Amino acid sequence: MANKSSGKRSSQSSARSGASSRSRGGEFPLDNNTYNVITVIHEKSKGLEAFDQYIEDADQELRDIFEEIREQDTRAIEQLQEHLRRLVGGEGAESEDEEAA
Repeated sequence: MANKSSGKRSSQSSARSGASSRSRGGEFPLDNNTYNVITVIHEKSKGLEAFDQYIEDADQELRDIFEEIREQDTRAIEQLQEHLRRLVGGEGAESEDEEAA
């Protein structure tokens, strides 16, 4: 069973490496870092949706734990979004304060 998962990781890693090398030739628009950041943001966002559902069903102690983890993941997503803005050239990187000014 370990062979299947390690094979999956290898092919995913190869796909990302190929994406990175193709981006140098102009064939693929995302470099490896940009792809990885987008993927992690997507997966963590799906996890936040799951927390919302599970928090409703949890007892108070577990609810507190879930809410703390959810807050940590929310902060991680915010950090990744900021890094993604820098990766794609700073488009939309102004803070809300700068936009309001």
